[in-house]
Amino acid sequence: MTTKKRQTSIYLPDDLRENLEAIAEKEQRSLTFVIEQLLREALQVRQGSAGK
Repeated sequence: MTTKKRQTSIYLPDDLRENLEAIAEKEQRSLTFVIEQLLREALQVRQGSAGK
């Protein structure tokens, strides 16, 4: 099952992008995958703390 995704552009400081690229390379994943996973994790934390 393919999930439809919409393209979104963001601007990142060089140091942040370099850190994300290093994670992607280490985990043998795409930069997009790493960013999506980190955003999902951050949203879970944010939504979890909103109810407290």
